[in-house]
Amino acid sequence: MQSGLDLLNVTPGDRAELDSLDSRPAFLGPDEDPTWAMLKRAGITIAALPLGRVDRTRLDMFRSDAALRVGSRPPDAALSIALATVEGVEDEEILEALPKVDVLLLSRGDTSYRAARRIHETIVAYAPAQGQYLGRLRVQPGGPVNVEWLSLYGPGLADHDVSDRIASLNLELRDIRKAEARRREPAPQNPRWAAAQACESCHRSVVESWKRSGHARAMATLVKAGRDFDPDCLRCHVTAWGDGYVDPLATPQLADVQCEACHGSGALHVQDPSHSLGATPPGLCLRCHTKENSPEFDDGRYRDRIRHW
Repeated sequence: MQSGLDLLNVTPGDRAELDSLDSRPAFLGPDEDPTWAMLKRAGITIAALPLGRVDRTRLDMFRSDAALRVGSRPPDAALSIALATVEGVEDEEILEALPKVDVLLLSRGDTSYRAARRIHETIVAYAPAQGQYLGRLRVQPGGPVNVEWLSLYGPGLADHDVSDRIASLNLELRDIRKAEARRREPAPQNPRWAAAQACESCHRSVVESWKRSGHARAMATLVKAGRDFDPDCLRCHVTAWGDGYVDPLATPQLADVQCEACHGSGALHVQDPSHSLGATPPGLCLRCHTKENSPEFDDGRYRDRIRHW
């Protein structure tokens, strides 16, 4: 749901079948218009509208000319679904700005579970974020709504066909994001961040200890999983996310969870060691080691694994 639609599973019967829509319409820039995508399952034509990330600005854009920017629901669709990641926008506002849809599937950027509900004639369902769940949405006209979320990394994912399809999709999404990164104009480097190699000249033993830790292999785990261009994953596998890190091509020197990820930007310290960085505050680790990401996380035990003092 980070950029629209990852996997969609819709079935009128009891037995769910895995399928996906073309992910390319989901990768929308802030000024790009969404495009209806069509899927036929069990003789039923489904129309899906990936809206991308919808904030107040994009919502106003839809409101100004929804008929031109979004278009009407395809007439031959038996079921229509709109998908979006939303920020600071109410469900009702999105529905008012769009053509009528049967289902509105939303992510609000967290992993919280929210029960599906009906707003007038539209079913509104909520997807946990961070690309960690496979969703199954069962809809019967006039009947109950059933939404299930299966952790892609939990013990319940025993279906190899499903896991293979997920791995293939992750690689497809990575290729799309990588191509987009290559097309972007070079981003200016933020001079606040020195990167770990700058620390090594004075703190060699500390950096050597870090190199043996899992933090130093954080990006490698994403590469292996095909998620190294996935922003939902990168935020906890790189340094200076949101302030200096851009992508693996533009800022490779900030890959992995380096010294500055925990101690703060260190360029001033490199220039003048009297500018100390200090210890990490309590609870810092919990920004990334949430119960969803690290269900077995224990602060004291995990700190021992990275002890370098």
